Amino acid sequence: MDILVLEDTDSKFNELELHIKSILGAASITRVALLSEFLRMVERQKFDLIVVDLLVPRFKDSKEAEDVTAELLEACRDGACKNSRTKVVALTASDDASDSNYKELNAADVAVLTFDPSGRWKYSLEQQCLLSMPKKTFDVVIVCALPKEVQGFANAGYQVGNAYLHGNLDCREISIGDQQAVIVTASRMGLVSCAITATQAIEAFSPSLICMSGICAGIKGKAKLLDIAIADSCHQHDFGKWSVNGYEPEVYSVPIKAKLRAQLKKIIDDEQDFASTICDKVEFEKDELPDEMKRLAANVYLTPASSGSAVVADDKMVEIIKEQQRKGAIFEMESFALYEAARLHPREISFFSAKAVVDDGGPSKGDKFHRLACILSAKTVYECIRRLNVNAT
Repeated sequence: MDILVLEDTDSKFNELELHIKSILGAASITRVALLSEFLRMVERQKFDLIVVDLLVPRFKDSKEAEDVTAELLEACRDGACKNSRTKVVALTASDDASDSNYKELNAADVAVLTFDPSGRWKYSLEQQCLLSMPKKTFDVVIVCALPKEVQGFANAGYQVGNAYLHGNLDCREISIGDQQAVIVTASRMGLVSCAITATQAIEAFSPSLICMSGICAGIKGKAKLLDIAIADSCHQHDFGKWSVNGYEPEVYSVPIKAKLRAQLKKIIDDEQDFASTICDKVEFEKDELPDEMKRLAANVYLTPASSGSAVVADDKMVEIIKEQQRKGAIFEMESFALYEAARLHPREISFFSAKAVVDDGGPSKGDKFHRLACILSAKTVYECIRRLNVNAT
């Protein structure tokens, strides 16, 4: 975000700069101290936000600060100016300057904030900064429910950018072939947090594809430890009614798009190098493999899946889940929310989830396989995206 600041007082500028960077992180802030410098700069370069003091020296040899409101408005709201539509905030310590020019500033859509030691101006400036942020778009959004799942991309050897906040979204950028993607970490596990995160990410970044990477549980006899399952449909296994007859589920399943399913099936079935690519160059300790696995081998497949609001560590609950979908192989806590958020959005958005199995949902749950599973799921998501024509899914 590019910000132009007209401010002649060092201490005030330093406080302003510190506050802006606390909000936006690596914002590009250009400072000028004279009206003459400001007038040149505002004509030459387009900015996302302009913050001005109303009392500054006009020229280099000026001895005193003067009220320059009229010149500022004339320059910034000139239709030929590059910044005629840029948001302008007047941050001044002089009530006289703002009071005498209030009508003109208001008519020109300039927000007026009083710079005072109490810092009451900071919240209002924060809102102006967030409203002025340029919309950043990505081809793909990848949602993870846990920081360890995000770390799986870095542990897989991919170049993942530093974390930053976009609004309240925790973001890291990653390039996948010629496609630009952002990994967004939900505030916590579960359906509600994932639904909110996915919806906010779609609104913020306008992706063509939104997907998930992470870990899941597998149903005995249908999924093995470290299998990577791509959910071709997903439902919520704990949605329904508790009555005198016990739990009565209501199953509403959301499938991925038929065209995307066909593309993913072709990738994992027809490309001989796909499974080996997932395991290639993955470093691990011997005790990170299941006892029956002598070497790391990836089983990647499409399967129905289910999501629930709570962690499952009970064999009885697993039996309930098995009864709801005869062919289902995995269950977890988020994918249904992401699928539903994408399905209900007015824009056409493709979606899928690929997660690696770390347990069977029984009482003996643990995190022994989590690190390796996060890497395998991250590589599967990465390689699927790299092979897809995202804008044609």
